[in-house]
Amino acid sequence: MGKLKHTPPFALLFALVIAFAQSPPIHLRLTAVFSNLPENGSSINALLSIDPTDLKWSSQKALIHIAGAAYDKNGVALAPVDSTFTLQWNTQDYDEAVKGGIVFGFHVAIAKPGAYTVRATVSDPATGRTGSADQHVEVPDVESGRLALSGIVLQEATYAALYTLVPFTAANADLPQVPAPRPDATGGAARRSFRRGTLLAYGFKIINAKNDAGQLPELEVETSMFHDGEQVLTGKTMLDPVGAQGAPDPQRLMTGGRLVLGRDMKPGEYVLRVVVTDKLAKSEFGVATQSMDFEIEP
Repeated sequence: MGKLKHTPPFALLFALVIAFAQSPPIHLRLTAVFSNLPENGSSINALLSIDPTDLKWSSQKALIHIAGAAYDKNGVALAPVDSTFTLQWNTQDYDEAVKGGIVFGFHVAIAKPGAYTVRATVSDPATGRTGSADQHVEVPDVESGRLALSGIVLQEATYAALYTLVPFTAANADLPQVPAPRPDATGGAARRSFRRGTLLAYGFKIINAKNDAGQLPELEVETSMFHDGEQVLTGKTMLDPVGAQGAPDPQRLMTGGRLVLGRDMKPGEYVLRVVVTDKLAKSEFGVATQSMDFEIEP
C-alpha cells in the first residue's frame, strides 16, 4: 500500500498565489481631476468605474473591497480609503449596474501644489479577484495668481445638459460625489468610454484669469484631439467676455464645449487637450494647458 503524500505548507501557499494571479482581473477605470474652490482650496476628485460582471453575485448581492489614496512625490498617502462594502440592490439598480457599471468616488484635499498619483485597488473577497488603476494629477500653485486650469470632465452632452446649470456649455467642471458604490449615473464621466456618434461635452474651469481695472477677460481657448499621436481635430475660440463678466466667481470661470464623435472615427484611445491663453497676462504666465484621455468604443 502506497504512502499518502502531504503537500508542504509553502507549496500549498505558492499554488494559491499562482491561482489568484491567474484569475482574470476586475476591470477598472480611474478618473481623477484637479479642482479648486474658494472655500476649500485645492483638491483632487476621483471616480472609480468598476465592471460589476467581474464580481461574484448571489441573489443580487456581492461584497467589494476598495482601497485608494493620492500619493505625493515622497510616497505619502493622503486621505486613504480602505473599506469593504456590501452591494445589495433591487432588480432595477442591479440591471442598471450591469448595463453601465458601478462607480465609487473619493475626495482628497491638497495643501501643496505639485505632482500627485492617485491609486485605487478593488478586490472581491468571494473569489480573490483584484483590479487596480492609477492616474497622475498635477496640482498648480493657484495662490501664485498664475493662470491655471482645473481637470477636464467628459460626459455625454444629453446628461451634461441636466447636470449643469450653464446652458449650451459642457459638463460640470467638478466631478459628482459618490461616497458609496452605486450604479453609474455620471453620464460617462467616470468610465470615459463613449460610442461613435455621441455628442460629447467637456467642461473645465479657468482659474486666475486677469480682469484688472474693470477690463473684461480676453481668453483664447484652443481645443485639440489626438489619436495614436496624430492630431485629428483642432479649433480656436475666444471666451465670451460678456458671459465671463456675469460669472458668479470671475476667478474660476466655468467653460467648455461640445463635439461629435464621428461614426467614421477609429475605435481606441484618444486625448482631448485644451490650451488657454490669457491675452491680458504677462506672456510667461498667460498660458495654461490641460488634457484628459478617453476611449471610443468599437
